[in-house]
Amino acid sequence: MKTPVAFALLALLSGPLEAKTLKLATREWAPYASRSITNGGIATSVVEFIVEKMQGTLSYQVLPGKRAIAEAESGAYDGYFPATSCEAGFVASALIGNSRVGLISNKSGRTGFEWKKWEDLHGKRIGLVRGSDNGQRIKEMSEKGLLKIDEGNDDKNNLDKLLAGRLDLVVIDENSFYYMLATNPKFGGKFTFAKKLISEVPLYVCFREKNENRGLIDEFNATVKKTDLDDIPFQLF
Repeated sequence: MKTPVAFALLALLSGPLEAKTLKLATREWAPYASRSITNGGIATSVVEFIVEKMQGTLSYQVLPGKRAIAEAESGAYDGYFPATSCEAGFVASALIGNSRVGLISNKSGRTGFEWKKWEDLHGKRIGLVRGSDNGQRIKEMSEKGLLKIDEGNDDKNNLDKLLAGRLDLVVIDENSFYYMLATNPKFGGKFTFAKKLISEVPLYVCFREKNENRGLIDEFNATVKKTDLDDIPFQLF
């Protein structure tokens, strides 16, 4: 019969019964996820906070957008984040945040472009990031040819074109816009963010449907739902 001391030694030698490690891929999307941001960005901070609340560990790697999804599909990761929707073979987590998507314009005097109805955008030269999710209405108007869409590689590319007068408006996430202003001095004081939003898009972690960590994922979702995400601390600089 083992003594209490023997049981304690056995536990120390064998380690924890279950290692709670969530392995995720993410893409460069400042300020939500980025190599250059303290704590990895807003979304990374949220996911890490939730996993730590579960007494687990988050292991993540920042990869190019399409590669992050491909690596998760291969089984190298439990999933990827942040995402506004999930690819086939993945299931969305509980909500981990929102992307407030709006329009920016060159500042004219003290104000910039403001709009009230969708018709106000007809005929405008509008910059979008290629492959981004900007809400259903923008997608529908683009497909009908009601907007003059110019797709850029990233937000900075679009802001450069707006500054040069090659675009009338740029569609951008609000947090991304203010982060861009803070990290690119040449944009300071040049643009305004319209009061009316284009859309508010939910953000998720996309988990592989066929996942051996199913119990851990269920615990992650349950923990998110019990957490006030606004109280989670993060640091950008």
